[in-house]
Amino acid sequence: MDAVRRDGGEPVDPDAGDRPRRNRHTTRVFTVLLFASLYLLSRRWREKDRAAATAAALTPSEIAGAVSFLASILYLLPLLGDL
Repeated sequence: MDAVRRDGGEPVDPDAGDRPRRNRHTTRVFTVLLFASLYLLSRRWREKDRAAATAAALTPSEIAGAVSFLASILYLLPLLGDL
């Protein structure tokens, strides 16, 4: 497909429509945040399982990990449509 250039600048994707443009650095930050929060949560919950501690009691770091996991999922989910 021929890409149309605007004023000799970068190629324009005619199928882009009204999709929001994503900054690649922000996408990388949220991807790292996703995997870091998954690592933190899995490690903490494995420790709770081995210690037979109450799983319902969440520490502040687990709450922050869950919030960052949800935020990164919500940010990265629309990018799956671009695959």
